[in-house]
Amino acid sequence: MRNIAYGFTNENTTKKMKVSKLILEKLLSDTDFRLSTALALKVSERTVADYAKKESDNLTKYAAFLYYKSQGFTVAEIFA
Repeated sequence: MRNIAYGFTNENTTKKMKVSKLILEKLLSDTDFRLSTALALKVSERTVADYAKKESDNLTKYAAFLYYKSQGFTVAEIFA
């Protein structure tokens, strides 16, 4: 396994990061937040809504993460 080869043996290194329920709820209820996230990801607003409904890993992309941080969310609030 690649993580072990580099000395990363913590079980958390193999888990995928998920966006928190707080972010998902905000994406589904706040049009401006959803639109700005879509601009950050360079996708449509509808696509972001679909990502939120499916709890997609695309919402953890670095561009989205930077946008969430710019809105005042902490790392603990962003990721579940």
